[in-house]
Amino acid sequence: MLSRIEDQIQRLHVLPRLEPEWEQRFLVVSAEKRTRLIRIYTILAAAIYVICLGIDLANLSNPVAAVRVRLLGAAFCLASAGCLRWTAVQNHGGLVIVAVATAVMLTSGYLGQFGSVEINLLYNTGSLLGVVLAIIGIPLGLRTTITAALLCLIAYAAFTLGISGAALVARLSAVGYFSLMVAAGLVLNVVMETNERHRFLLQVRNDLQSDQLIEAGNALSVANAKLAQVALTDGLTGIPNRRRFDERFAEMWHSAMKDGDGIGLVLIDVDHFKRYNDHYGHPAGDTCLRVAAETLSAEIRKSHGLVARYGGEEFAVLLRGQDACMVAQRLVAAIERLGLPHAHRADGLQVVTISAGCALAGRQDRRSAADLLSLADMALYDAKQAGRNRAVVYG
Repeated sequence: MLSRIEDQIQRLHVLPRLEPEWEQRFLVVSAEKRTRLIRIYTILAAAIYVICLGIDLANLSNPVAAVRVRLLGAAFCLASAGCLRWTAVQNHGGLVIVAVATAVMLTSGYLGQFGSVEINLLYNTGSLLGVVLAIIGIPLGLRTTITAALLCLIAYAAFTLGISGAALVARLSAVGYFSLMVAAGLVLNVVMETNERHRFLLQVRNDLQSDQLIEAGNALSVANAKLAQVALTDGLTGIPNRRRFDERFAEMWHSAMKDGDGIGLVLIDVDHFKRYNDHYGHPAGDTCLRVAAETLSAEIRKSHGLVARYGGEEFAVLLRGQDACMVAQRLVAAIERLGLPHAHRADGLQVVTISAGCALAGRQDRRSAADLLSLADMALYDAKQAGRNRAVVYG
């Protein structure tokens, strides 16, 4: 898309018009401004019609015709301005300008015949100047602008050359002079129209670049979030890793000591896991750890705690409140119920089991987080010494 916009910008250096698709976009964007300028021009034309009545009554020999023509012209201009409220008329606003400009030229030429030569030239010249200003100031498009300019110039030439009281050279000079003015107005209009389109393309390019920057920023944020998630997740089991455990442990400890709810820590070790790996192989050992992690996570989810891989075949569980003892017993039972075969245990059991050491701490215990961790480790050691496949609770 950016390359297409750049192509259009380069095209404007050669032609004052965009490709049809972009030209239509420009017209849609500039429609409100264009309609507003056309409405202002038609209202000003109506006001000038009425104001010029005073000049007509003072200088023309047929005041009745002047009043009729001026009021009719003012009504036509106001009606044109009113019609611009409709979208269909807005889409053909250039035709409104052509009609109003032509009406201005025709009425000025007609009324000028009832005055002196000087008044006649003044009327024709003044009306043509108004048309030139409209050509320069309103973005109508090159074709419509040229059409309006030619019609008004033809009307001006016809009325000016028809003045019998002025020398032919003077009349031809006036026509030639104002023809040059109209041509200059057309050139200025082309320059202004080209600049408008150039500004439009630059704005579109800036908006597109801003959108791309926002999208890139959003994508970077998502990528960073994923990286952060990966950094806190164990690659084998998909549960939080030791780093996430340490962060959450500090958070929960601070909250528990502040609120007085207490905190429970359970350290878990898969029983005789080295023998399991030696007999079944490391892929099977990895599968065993993944199944154990899924089972522990499902049980802990009921208690709104956190289970993390602590290292090797060890897991750690964090819980708020004082129900860690029951949870630890439930975890031991849940792993045994899986019935994962473990035929080469030293104690004769034929399934995978875990040992759990649980420690509790409350605000009144005056323990530190390190004390709680040491206490849970001691409880885990005692669970192993007592025969494994059990939970021991301290605290």
